[in-house]
Amino acid sequence: MEGYYNLKPPCYGHETENPDLPTCFHGNPWTNQYSQPIMGGTFDNTNIKVVDDDNFHRVQSVAPVHLPSVTTECDKNVTEECDLKTITVTENLYEFLDKLDTGYYPITASEMKTKLSSR
Repeated sequence: MEGYYNLKPPCYGHETENPDLPTCFHGNPWTNQYSQPIMGGTFDNTNIKVVDDDNFHRVQSVAPVHLPSVTTECDKNVTEECDLKTITVTENLYEFLDKLDTGYYPITASEMKTKLSSR
């Protein structure tokens, strides 16, 4: 669910949205499925569904700056189903010893730096 960098490298494109290539990870599935919908607060309104497009970028990069965004709108009192489309940014952090898969140290990300859009 983290988009493990040793399975495939992250895309780290210069554009806001990474390309969908089979050779690199576009974004973090955990952020798409859980983090952004929780931050979006759609649990109290079942008609609004958060559809997130997470992208792997270095969160501290200055040129270019990658920021999260909300690309559509949904009325709070909507009666029919509405997809709230968002774009988020994630960077996984791995420890140095993760590169040595000896079975002694955990090899998963110790941190997922994520930029989300709040409600």
